[in-house]
Amino acid sequence: MVFLDYHEGLLHIENMPVDRIADQLETPFYCYSSPALRNLRF
Repeated sequence: MVFLDYHEGLLHIENMPVDRIADQLETPFYCYSSPALRNLRF
């Protein structure tokens, strides 16, 4: 599964446009993908 990707020139995290998230939060902000973190291999 791809957690970060560009669609139509916009960055998406888990298929959610990051600009939509930024519109609801103060910027700058940190954005994490829970599934991506669970899939980390050390």
